[in-house]
Amino acid sequence: MYHPPDSTYNRPRLKHSPRRSLDAQIGFLKKSTVFDHEEPYAFRYQADGLEKLTNMEMESIGVTLWDLRGQEEMARLDTCGFEVRTLRSKMTYEQFESKECITKIYVEDIKMQLCEDLGALHVTIERVRVRRRHPDFPKSIGEGFNHHQPSTAAHIGNLSDQKLGLVIAEKAKT
Repeated sequence: MYHPPDSTYNRPRLKHSPRRSLDAQIGFLKKSTVFDHEEPYAFRYQADGLEKLTNMEMESIGVTLWDLRGQEEMARLDTCGFEVRTLRSKMTYEQFESKECITKIYVEDIKMQLCEDLGALHVTIERVRVRRRHPDFPKSIGEGFNHHQPSTAAHIGNLSDQKLGLVIAEKAKT
């Protein structure tokens, strides 16, 4: 299994317990020079003039997942690259059936909390997907699922150089 190399970077150590870990395979997008001039894409159906449904190739990497429960406060954005936060939202469970409620309540609650917690002036959320696991997932049922299913691949590194430049420029203003 993949374990990140020890680092001299000053960060709190999370307590790892073999009884609270799970070895798993996670799909990562394989690096390609194609992405120097093309965004990664994947289509579900063949369209006219489309040579191939995707320009992506996935690579399965073994990782050890550790149980973070009970030590959430040790995971900090500046030291671990992520944090665990409790969302303060007016959204009810039943309202997740409504795209309008998700956009007008849930997304706005997230933006407001991030602005308050991180001191941001503005937060942009590019895409929202509520995923509801079908009982047969990940097996195909022979037709499309009614809802987005859990992701089978890691979602990292979506910040383009252009967007990163905007973030740096905004940070420089403060």
